[in-house]
Amino acid sequence: MPTIIIPLFHFAKSNSCCNNLVTSTSCKAVLTKNKDLSKKKKIMEKINVRISWSGNNYCAGTGEYNGVVLVTNKTLDGIKSVFADTFKFHIEGSVADGDVLPEYLVNGEYEFEYTLDAPALLHHFDGILTRAAISKASGINQRQLDNYISGKTEPRESQRRKVIEGLHKIAKEFSSVI
Repeated sequence: MPTIIIPLFHFAKSNSCCNNLVTSTSCKAVLTKNKDLSKKKKIMEKINVRISWSGNNYCAGTGEYNGVVLVTNKTLDGIKSVFADTFKFHIEGSVADGDVLPEYLVNGEYEFEYTLDAPALLHHFDGILTRAAISKASGINQRQLDNYISGKTEPRESQRRKVIEGLHKIAKEFSSVI
């Protein structure tokens, strides 16, 4: 489970594990750091985290806060957990080094917004939903979905939206029978 913390000026875009992780945003799933809803809800700062799939692992990263934080893990839940721990460690280390950071970071008053690229999204549902079902719901043929999952091709944003809409369509069909 390698964890990499790199000062921003050392980040190389050619990193094959996490290409473009720190710059791209779209389809967001929010993991709230404070899940106790009985307490008065604070307005939390949002930290954008990009998740991609790289052959055998998920990669997650952000480059917005005193450097770049990149992590890898085999599972989606694992990558979110490892990223949260690593980000906290990065902030604590920055404070210990005397770096001046916004108060919300120092106090842990933030939540992560995770953005999955198409291969990460499709890989997450591989084994839960068949590619035939995703193909039928999204209108994208199975071979093209295979290419997206393997990373052979990167889908255009319109294709990515079709995949997401197809997954939402499937979810809506499941929820209608419960």
